Amino acid sequence: MISDNLIMQIKSKINIEDMISKYAVLKRDGKNNKCICLFHSEKTPSMVVYSDTQSFYCFGCAVGGDIFSFTMKVENLGYIEAVKYLCEIGGIAFDISDRDNQEIETKNTIKNINIDTARFFYNNLKSADGKKAKKYLLNRGFSLNIIKKYGIGYALNSWSSLLDYLKFNKYKLFDMYQAGVIAKSQKGRYYDQFRDRIIFPIIDIRGNIIAFGGRVLDDSKPKYLNSSDTIIFKKSKNLFSMNFAKKHIDRSIILVEGYVDAISLYQHGFKNVVATLGTSLTSEQSRLISRYAKNVILAYDSDKAGEIASLKASNLLSEVGLDVNIIDLKDCKDPDEYITKYGSDRFSIVINNSQNITDFEIYKLKKSIDIDTDQGVSNYIKQAIILLSKIKNPIERDVYILRISRDTNISKDIITSQVNKVIKSDVFKKKKHQYRELTNLTKFNTDNFIRGNDNFLREIKAEQGIIAFIFKNTNNLKDVLSNITIDDFILDIDKKILSSICSLSEKDESMDFSILSKNFSEKEKEYFASILVKFDIISNKKEEIYDYIDILVKHKQRMTTEDIINMDPDKLRDFYINLKEKSI
Repeated sequence: MISDNLIMQIKSKINIEDMISKYAVLKRDGKNNKCICLFHSEKTPSMVVYSDTQSFYCFGCAVGGDIFSFTMKVENLGYIEAVKYLCEIGGIAFDISDRDNQEIETKNTIKNINIDTARFFYNNLKSADGKKAKKYLLNRGFSLNIIKKYGIGYALNSWSSLLDYLKFNKYKLFDMYQAGVIAKSQKGRYYDQFRDRIIFPIIDIRGNIIAFGGRVLDDSKPKYLNSSDTIIFKKSKNLFSMNFAKKHIDRSIILVEGYVDAISLYQHGFKNVVATLGTSLTSEQSRLISRYAKNVILAYDSDKAGEIASLKASNLLSEVGLDVNIIDLKDCKDPDEYITKYGSDRFSIVINNSQNITDFEIYKLKKSIDIDTDQGVSNYIKQAIILLSKIKNPIERDVYILRISRDTNISKDIITSQVNKVIKSDVFKKKKHQYRELTNLTKFNTDNFIRGNDNFLREIKAEQGIIAFIFKNTNNLKDVLSNITIDDFILDIDKKILSSICSLSEKDESMDFSILSKNFSEKEKEYFASILVKFDIISNKKEEIYDYIDILVKHKQRMTTEDIINMDPDKLRDFYINLKEKSI
């Protein structure tokens, strides 16, 4: 177990406001702080940081907790790893029990497997068996230095060469399988995950090898094969080459689609380059980029699929507050081909001449439509209005409306009117969508903790209010418990929280969110945080809690014969024991 002393040491050295401000801009809102949520896309701040309880809660996505919960989510760490990470930040000695150390040992084993796997692949590339793979890389323009820097290797055309190597190094089959470097057939036979492929190790921002990407040497399919998610790797939360790029970012970062593009640009001096991991850009990756850069230059493939991916990526990047520019590769299919064909100086010019997303879309639109005809003008206007409606800044929007008006000789007022109609419609649709999401979210949380107790929502609200009150006013705990008991609560989770409050109170320790909830699951922590948020307005007057106590007392007295008959055996036994104790 993580000791209470270690938890308090961490929280005395690092308060939650300081931690969150490393990732987001906090703005004072009354006695608390607010910021843009780091765990879902939004424009208006909905994450509130509560200094008195050292907790946070997002009203947009219902994520909440303490400094440990935040660190786990934002850095993609387990609980023990988050504690260790915070100890490193605070300069605190990290000391845990053997049981807690098992989680770290498992992850360290997988990291070591990945290190040895990367070494095995790299040595393969240097061997006689890797001659064709090495030739392929050199023909693609990769230098020996860049191959070494990225640790590029080769997976032999074998079903068990890696498996045998790792077994020789005393690794267990299950651990290899957990690491994702070997696979398992339906018949239960283990075999190498990667075979006859160029291998690109995927390294996280802390320098750990967490996964691998494999590319074929010919035109066979699939062209790329990437590691599946593991306990140390989530492809939606990581970016290839970010471990190198973060050291060279001023304001901008170049985002490409593939490993080869990223490595090629890095070799030619563009060191602020990263790539997605075989999937479309995700909101988590967008937020990761926003921690290091203010502007993103999209250098996706120039085909139709690349253009569609660019537009989708630009929307995600814009949602987290990043400025987005797009380059035009002219007659080349991808950045690697362009820089190989024309060189780094010319690619620098392309970067400097990159267009913002609106200019790029209008440019593509004008290329695809003949505006010298009436039908062409009509189609151009219709599609341009949709583009212009996406521009948030009214001054910038007005500039583009004027440009479209001049291009088409259509009145500026008419275009403005149509754009405003689309904006109004989009706002309505967005609100409707948000309402539906929040409704579903509330239903999800309710289903999780209130399932089967929908007839007792009034009583549940009462017990939640009592929890929030005594958490902030522990001196009133005995008075509250003289009127009700833990068994009078409806929800098991509320009983668990109250029991933890009682245990902490008996130790005569100060009421602390992190210590109280250290044995809770993340969902239970979020539930507890939501209670504190929901009842944040409760004052220190215990008279305000009497109504809640009265609701629970009356509920207990309302027990009918039918209720007793329908009780399950465990609850019936508890009811009988309580009744017997009261009669003595």
